[in-house]
Amino acid sequence: MTRRLVVSRRAENEIAKHDRWWRQNRDNVNAFSEDVANALELLRRSPEVGMRAMGMKRRDVFRYTIDRVRYYMYYTYSTDDVRILAIWHSSREREPRL
Repeated sequence: MTRRLVVSRRAENEIAKHDRWWRQNRDNVNAFSEDVANALELLRRSPEVGMRAMGMKRRDVFRYTIDRVRYYMYYTYSTDDVRILAIWHSSREREPRL
């Protein structure tokens, strides 16, 4: 089943910010944008691939790891849609407030 993809304003801003940083500071300038696009498509088709995000106030938040670029994508999903809430670098010591 393919669900509708909804990206929050916060997630859109974070993706744009991290993409700019990646393009200015990494040799493989397209790695971040490619991996995020692939993750979004995967989650739209198979949101169960992520794991429940621990330490969240909301119990319906899941986390998917984008391995190559080392980011986490936080999201919720239902039978109709996948909602991307945030993207967060894995080196950060705390989880995002969602």
